[in-house]
Amino acid sequence: MSEFSLDFDLCYNQESRILSLVLKPAFDTTTLSKEALLSCISESEFASFYILTENIERLLTEANSILDKGQLLYSEMLSKQHELTESSSDSPETEEPAPSSIEDKTKLHISAEDIFAKLGEIAAEFDIAECQDSEINIGIDEDNLHAFISITPPFGGSAADEADIRNALKDKGIVYGISDTVVSEALSQPSCEDLLIASGTKPKKGKESRFRALVSEQITTGPKINEKGRANYHDINEFVIVEPGTALMERTLPGRGKPGTDIFGKVIPPIPGDILPFSADLTGSCVSQESNNILVATMKGHPVISDRGVSVSNVLMLRNVGLSTGNIDFDGSVCVEEDVADGVNIDISGDLTVKGVVGKVNIKAGGNVVILQGLLGGSKDAQSEEEDPYGAHIDAKGSVSAHFMTRAHIRAGKHIVVPEYVSHCDLFAKHQILVGQASGKGNLFGGRAEAFDLVAAKVIGSTGGTPTKIKVGAEGENIIKLRRISKEKRLNDQNTCDVNEALHKISLLAKSAGMTPQMKEKVEKLSSKLESLKSELQKLKTEEEIKILLMKSKKSRVLANQKIFNNTTVSILGSEKTIKEESAGGGFRFDARRVIFEN
Repeated sequence: MSEFSLDFDLCYNQESRILSLVLKPAFDTTTLSKEALLSCISESEFASFYILTENIERLLTEANSILDKGQLLYSEMLSKQHELTESSSDSPETEEPAPSSIEDKTKLHISAEDIFAKLGEIAAEFDIAECQDSEINIGIDEDNLHAFISITPPFGGSAADEADIRNALKDKGIVYGISDTVVSEALSQPSCEDLLIASGTKPKKGKESRFRALVSEQITTGPKINEKGRANYHDINEFVIVEPGTALMERTLPGRGKPGTDIFGKVIPPIPGDILPFSADLTGSCVSQESNNILVATMKGHPVISDRGVSVSNVLMLRNVGLSTGNIDFDGSVCVEEDVADGVNIDISGDLTVKGVVGKVNIKAGGNVVILQGLLGGSKDAQSEEEDPYGAHIDAKGSVSAHFMTRAHIRAGKHIVVPEYVSHCDLFAKHQILVGQASGKGNLFGGRAEAFDLVAAKVIGSTGGTPTKIKVGAEGENIIKLRRISKEKRLNDQNTCDVNEALHKISLLAKSAGMTPQMKEKVEKLSSKLESLKSELQKLKTEEEIKILLMKSKKSRVLANQKIFNNTTVSILGSEKTIKEESAGGGFRFDARRVIFEN
């Protein structure tokens, strides 16, 4: 028996540029498949057209349905033909011979077109391919500052050229910042996606308002030479005092910024800089009523300059400090016009400025200590080696400076600066100790000097080999401490992993068999241990910050700019080096677990 099948014709509409497939009924043709259809298209003049894949899938589904219905209808028609043939064979009046077979009879009376027609309303024509030109898409960002081009390849149609791109940009209104290089790049390849083809110019923000101090904290001048050729160091520095209403700081207006241009050629207004306020943490000053850009003093005192303001601190002005004044305990700053005598205790919250000489005193200051002449600590009659041999003691949260120092115990929160010499002192500065760096002899000999970043002098030690000890950087024991912390962290990580694993096992067991009181108690203990491990780890991480100190210590230096004498010992991170012979100037640094001296 023949099989009902479908054949097809390809039909191209020049106007719509659509290639269609028209189904035709037939008998015993090859099976209509996607492969056969695509092969037919590829061998035709429409091979480069864009294939409408979804339509082909729908076509094949529809064709299969038609074939099934057509074959069923064909079988029914054959059956009816068979019945008619049998009826004709039984009639005595029949003179014509019966067909040799039912199939022969069918071929005479049933056509594929008849079957197709009796199937009713069916889709017989499908759009399967399309002739497409290159498509240009222009995307624009929200700020209208960037345009992006995407070009799809042609399918049987025309490829995009430069004129097409220019027209597409023109249609979008893009006229500014077009890149000719990107236009060429887009045309040099079959297709492209999201190439940046036009860029506008962003507006520039103006500089924020700035602050300019109109006063100084301290005025420094050169020494005055008298008729005998002697230098007077009494008046080198002047401790500044301001009166109420004095202009302290000026705030400049912020910059206007620069305008920008978007890709449509429209000007984008500039962004003015921020108007920064004066610092809120100011005392003794306020914004002027005449101008909100001027800060003025509201009281008499010493100006303390910060980045965005000037405070005026209370200043106690004294001619001398000694028996006539007794000890000084003052919440503010103190300025002494002449000397500070032996035996005085000074405890202040601000700065201390002494224009004369300071003797055997105890000074504690919340700010800087400035001694314009010298610090004569002298020696105490110590009864044993454990007793303090120093006559003068200074503890300042800021910096300490003096023209020279002898037999003094100094602790500074920032720097220690001495132009002339330091003799047999115990010095500690959080950052630097500088002896004679800008001017003066710069001799450092005897005693101890310790700072984290730098100890520098022109000459270290003395001709007689006076023992001089210098230390920079962190304590050497921190290296051992860091190793311990690292070991404890590794142990903590392992214990945490074990606890989490145990909790996980209990969780799995509880899901399968239920949570028992014993399991619940164990979970509580493990959870408590886990919290303890987390707390321990956080503490170890905090302690591990000493690693930063150790790294910074490797940059710590000891410098002798001109000369260094024997019996000078330098210690960095627990390692020491002692100079045994007089040498030209050089520097000490830490490298490979030891102290290295380089001329």
